[in-house]
Amino acid sequence: MAAQDITGAPWPRWRLFLGLAVVATVGLLLFGGLVATMLALVVPSTPGTEPVDVVATEPSGEDRRNAIAASSLPDVPPDARWPHAPAAVPPPEITVPVSASMGPAGVSSGFPRTSEGALGQLAAIEVRVLEAMSIPVLNQVHSAWVAPGGPELAAWEMSANVQAFLGAVPHEAPDRIDDTTTVTVVPVGAQLKGTDGPDWVLACAMVEVRATVATDARMAYGHCARMAWANDRWLIAPGVPPAAVDGAWPGTQEFIDAGWKTWRQAS
Repeated sequence: MAAQDITGAPWPRWRLFLGLAVVATVGLLLFGGLVATMLALVVPSTPGTEPVDVVATEPSGEDRRNAIAASSLPDVPPDARWPHAPAAVPPPEITVPVSASMGPAGVSSGFPRTSEGALGQLAAIEVRVLEAMSIPVLNQVHSAWVAPGGPELAAWEMSANVQAFLGAVPHEAPDRIDDTTTVTVVPVGAQLKGTDGPDWVLACAMVEVRATVATDARMAYGHCARMAWANDRWLIAPGVPPAAVDGAWPGTQEFIDAGWKTWRQAS
């Protein structure tokens, strides 16, 4: 049974982690970053179908895209998101292109019209939102980078993540972190869950999030999104959101078993 707050609502895993941290450091409110398993409480997932193959030479419409979005990645143990021993054999790698320009809302942009370019753009959106941990920045990024018909702001999982973090970490301003808190986000893994023609990709990025309030904590967070090429850039696309994914610490056996590849930035 999930832990609950005094209102009876399930605790986001932000708060579960916060509670553990306070036990370890009495009187200090510290919080670590995002994890995909937190998403199961903040934004509950639904059971998916068997994964579909990831290559389509011709667009095949919304049915295929919905099937790709609904397919689930392999289950990951709940504690896999925390730092632990690496696998005996390193995971495969995937090379992701670098940003060529700065786009709207301070998001790195200019990624190529390739599946790997979609991965780069998704991660850039995540990095901007999570490092800022700011409601105004969240609104700006959503307005600039979510295509019409895509997830509404209130339903976007990035919104739930920012709101949960701000609700769990002490800060002076009600809608953003202050300079007593820092959040650093680094892409560490990626996978292509599926494609439907050259302009639609179901991209998944795993990032390491480090948050420092009074002390430091780290965990892994995975996120998938529909990505569509429009107006010379990748945007988060319309449609039913993909099934949530579990966090797995980079380089571990759980990371490999769930299909992740180590993120390598193109030089």
